Amino acid sequence: MPSHCWCLCNDRKRRSDEPIRWCAHTTTRHSAADSMNTVIKQRMQIHQSQFRSVFDCARTVYRNEGLFAFYVSYPTTLTMTIPFAACQFAVYERTKKLLNPKGEYSPVTHVVAGGMAGAVGAAVTTPLDVAKTLLQTRGTSHDPEIRSCRGMLHAFRIIWMRDGLRGFSRGLTPRVLTHMPSNALSWLSYEFFSASTPFDAHDALINLPPQRQQSETGDKQSRTCPYLLPSDPTPNILFVVIASI
Repeated sequence: MPSHCWCLCNDRKRRSDEPIRWCAHTTTRHSAADSMNTVIKQRMQIHQSQFRSVFDCARTVYRNEGLFAFYVSYPTTLTMTIPFAACQFAVYERTKKLLNPKGEYSPVTHVVAGGMAGAVGAAVTTPLDVAKTLLQTRGTSHDPEIRSCRGMLHAFRIIWMRDGLRGFSRGLTPRVLTHMPSNALSWLSYEFFSASTPFDAHDALINLPPQRQQSETGDKQSRTCPYLLPSDPTPNILFVVIASI
């Protein structure tokens, strides 16, 4: 949920502000929030896992491997999130425009576009996800080479030497099948609550600096501004959290 919150919460900012700065900030925050949680999830999902709770897993990993174990895959996660986010938003926006040129709220459009975006993003980043999984579960392996894996490039070398090109596509189908409904529901929920909380541009200008307020005057009374934060951010926070669940 935290990683989705960062992405969806910044989506409005992305559409009106500098996309490069938005992408850098969101990717960094998303990867930081996701790295530690994924390590725990991977350790608990492996065959015959000894962990029975999140806190037990986190405590054991920290005691045996230190804090570094939670972020050993952070560079790989960061590298994976950049193309995933790029593919996801590009495919979503393109598909949404093709299916719904008027830009109106359409549940079917958001579900289809969100599912396609998730599938493409997941498929493109599967090789990086394989390397990330190897790094995150290295502490449970009995293989000395895997246990001593130092980073993304080392993980790539191990996968290539043992399984060849085919090893980088492991888990492709379940990964795509996981991200398709997840992204579809996330975008559907996000667009629903976004469409349900409109606000006038005059309210949005309250928190802007004086220079921005002067540049935004004119016909502000008659137009809407759906991608600027309102004076009360509570509705936006609520629908972002709900869309992330």
